[in-house]
Amino acid sequence: MLTLVTAWLFGGATRFDVLAPLGATIIGLCAIGLFWVTRRDARMGALEKLAWISLFAIPLLQLVPLPPPIWKSLPTHTFPERLFGQLGLDGWLSWSLTPSRTLSSLTGFVPALAVYLWSKGLSERHEIGLFVALAAFAGTSSLLGLLQIAGGPSTPLRLYEITNRDAAVGFFSNANHFGVTMAATLPLIVYLSLRLSHPVRRGGRLRLLAGFGIAALVTLGVLASLSRAAWLVGMGAWLLIGSHLIFASAWSNRRKFAVTGTALVILVAFFAWLGANGTLSKLAEADRVGERTRLSFVPEFIAIARDTAPLGSGLGSFDATYRAYEDPESMSAAYLNNAHNDLAQVAIEAGVPGLIAIALWLSLIAHIFILGLGSARRKGFASLAGLRWASLVFGCLAILAHSLIDYPLRGAAASAIFALFLALLWPNSGEVNNDAR
Repeated sequence: MLTLVTAWLFGGATRFDVLAPLGATIIGLCAIGLFWVTRRDARMGALEKLAWISLFAIPLLQLVPLPPPIWKSLPTHTFPERLFGQLGLDGWLSWSLTPSRTLSSLTGFVPALAVYLWSKGLSERHEIGLFVALAAFAGTSSLLGLLQIAGGPSTPLRLYEITNRDAAVGFFSNANHFGVTMAATLPLIVYLSLRLSHPVRRGGRLRLLAGFGIAALVTLGVLASLSRAAWLVGMGAWLLIGSHLIFASAWSNRRKFAVTGTALVILVAFFAWLGANGTLSKLAEADRVGERTRLSFVPEFIAIARDTAPLGSGLGSFDATYRAYEDPESMSAAYLNNAHNDLAQVAIEAGVPGLIAIALWLSLIAHIFILGLGSARRKGFASLAGLRWASLVFGCLAILAHSLIDYPLRGAAASAIFALFLALLWPNSGEVNNDAR
């Protein structure tokens, strides 16, 4: 829990020059050490081990000093070779072009691993406690975001120097990361409120109202982020919530489909109104870097990845690597500090080993989803267990999809939440054995 809270409060930035996530890293290392000392009976499967090891093995290998004959043979080290030749030097260099940033990448996922290890296989009581903490964080971060909007661009409530000053960012530095992460928590907040108020008992209605109140507050925070991605994820979250509430009700099928159709019409009308008043056009401008859209950079990224193959230029080196490919005539005050596409950036920075690591992770995620699906199907998708599974899957997919147009998982806050969702999707051993039979 301490690792989670520290990651949430101080892990909202993704820049290498921000030291705030260091506290979460230190606490995460302590939590990992304590886990292996006190829970030696906890085992990870082969696929889990390979996936997590790949996250740390790649940057470790990229930091190993290499003798001149080896590093000079790397296609990424042409400039260092020329510079060393001009200076008359012949020292050892690492695989990575930016070792200090690679070291930051190495430690970046420590909080996520700590959260994953301690969250997997929790009892229901402890799980509910984590959900309560998540709801409190999302509500507080959203409230902070609304206060940031009210305080204007220069308000001291913005916690980072480099940030979006025209939108809500909460405990994050980036409005897109804030908005999408908050939207990803919405179904779980509603699940929690339904779970704590069912079966109906004393205080149940108050818990239900409080839960939906927090969900409404988080929704306002999502809207205040002015992020198109966050708005789409938020819309998907409420479609999931609404579908569960409708199909878990005692209404007739005719009434269920009528209400669903009405809700869809309202959503279409809302977005049509946003398009008519120019709001969507204004949001589209946020997708531009100078005079170019983010998607227009993809062909360049493919070319860079081909040039840096097969081993890549080193994790964290995108900024330095991309500058060598920029067209001087098209340069402006706006710049790319990341590719805004983690798949492309991993291909550039980690080459074939990075793509293998991504394949391992996608296999592990699919495996966990399928295992949890068996339990949810057995208990019924209209049940609270079904909503819990769907909410966790939705949260994981939302953050993964956002990684194709941005880089949320490079921040400790979002990666810790993703690790939490993934760990809680694991069924307990009893459920796995029942499914196997």
